[in-house]
Amino acid sequence: MPEWKTLPPLFERSALHPAAVAAAGDTPADGGWCLAFSGGADSLALLLSVWNLWPERRPRLTALHFNHGLRGPASDGDETFCREVCGSLGVAFRSARWENPPERPGEAEAREARQAFFVREMKSLGAMVLWTGHQKDDIAETQLMRL
Repeated sequence: MPEWKTLPPLFERSALHPAAVAAAGDTPADGGWCLAFSGGADSLALLLSVWNLWPERRPRLTALHFNHGLRGPASDGDETFCREVCGSLGVAFRSARWENPPERPGEAEAREARQAFFVREMKSLGAMVLWTGHQKDDIAETQLMRL
C-alpha cells in the first residue's frame, strides 16, 4: 500500500461544516455517495478528504467526471488523471462527454451538462449524496480568474 494511503487525515470530521457532517450522517449505510471530480486541486482535496474521513463509505463511493472537451487534449488528460487516481484509491469512477456540444459553449451550458450527468448517474446508482468541491456559482474562482 502506498505510504500516503496510511497517513492520518489532515483534519477531523469535526472541522467540517456541521451541516455537511449531519447530512452525511443522515445517509443510510447502504446509500451510495457520489463525488464530482474534475481533477482540479479542489475536487482532488475533496476526494482525498472524503476517502480518508469516511473509510466505511469507500465501497459505495463513486467519483463522477464530466469531460467537456473545452481544452482539447488537456481535457482528455484530466479524465485520464481522474481515472488513475480513482483506480489507485479503489474508488469507482464514471465519466461522460458532451454528446452534442454547442458550437461556442459558455460556463452556464457546461454547468448544465455536468449537472445533468450527475443527476443521471446518481439516479442510476441509487446515490443519495453528491459531494462537490465548488461553492455556489464558483464565486471565488470566478473572481480570481478575473483578477
